[in-house]
Amino acid sequence: HDWQRDIGFEQVSVARPSLLQGERSVLRPAERLGLAFGWLMPAPYKPVAARQVAAGLLNSAKAGVPGWHVLSNTALRAMR
Repeated sequence: HDWQRDIGFEQVSVARPSLLQGERSVLRPAERLGLAFGWLMPAPYKPVAARQVAAGLLNSAKAGVPGWHVLSNTALRAMR
């Protein structure tokens, strides 16, 4: 969004996970089904652990590279 880019931050990192794995307080039956069969999905849509999303955002922030950075689901899944 243009307004987000116009805020003036030197660095912005945005995570774009697909199905998010982790503890939930709300039961989401369709999401649970997707997680159960996630191994069948193409790489860009496979489930990603919440800790991997956090690691991706933290690594991006620590890198300190100016600009707008979008972390794809595939990139997030590579985080350990």
